[in-house]
Amino acid sequence: MSNKLSRICKTILHTFAAGVIALLKEKSVDELRKLLSDNDAYNQFLQSVDQVKIQNIIMMVRVLGHSITRGIE
Repeated sequence: MSNKLSRICKTILHTFAAGVIALLKEKSVDELRKLLSDNDAYNQFLQSVDQVKIQNIIMMVRVLGHSITRGIE
């Protein structure tokens, strides 16, 4: 079970990283520069990343719940 859990966690981390990269790819060069120079813009970006993190946590709970249920059966 620990190998399965490890794979699930790696998948979650990969998904989270991909989400952050996707958010950054949507930004223009000027927006990226602003993220680096403006604390408010950076904090707003971090809040949007938190939304991705919340979505990933929900996905992880669903996957783990399904895996645990299947392991019990």
